[in-house]
Amino acid sequence: MVRPAPALVMEYHLGLAPGTLRWSGPAQAVVGAAVQLADAEAMALDLVRERNIPPDARGVLVCPGECLPSRRFRNCWRQTGDSLPTVDMSLARVQRMNEVRKVRNRYLVKNDADYTRALKDRDTLLQARLVEYAKQLRDMPAVEQPGVDACATPDHLEAWQPAWPPDPV
Repeated sequence: MVRPAPALVMEYHLGLAPGTLRWSGPAQAVVGAAVQLADAEAMALDLVRERNIPPDARGVLVCPGECLPSRRFRNCWRQTGDSLPTVDMSLARVQRMNEVRKVRNRYLVKNDADYTRALKDRDTLLQARLVEYAKQLRDMPAVEQPGVDACATPDHLEAWQPAWPPDPV
């Protein structure tokens, strides 16, 4: 779903002329010096006014940036009614494990290249160690999931780091 820019929404709610809002910081709207809006923004504002959607239907909430949760898990924010958004921890845990999987996949690609080199050099000892390393990497999501599940807050989840197996090369 596409939503108008925050300045446009606030101008609509406050009944201000287009281009009268300026932003003094993250998520802080202050009425003050006029700022020219791009043509696309002005057209979006006209569309919002044309459809005459009541303000409460859009769930717009303006607050200082410090009252918002960490932007690290911004895709996991959920808002109920007029309350401030909070981080949905179940979604944040999934996001964190997906990040671990992306890093793990890079390690697996490097491991495959090392294994091919070991095959070429006929180093059977290194091959065996690389096979074990690849197994440990593939098992990481299942092994590390309890650590992620134990994180109760977004800050704790952000600080959590997986225990990577040592690279045998």
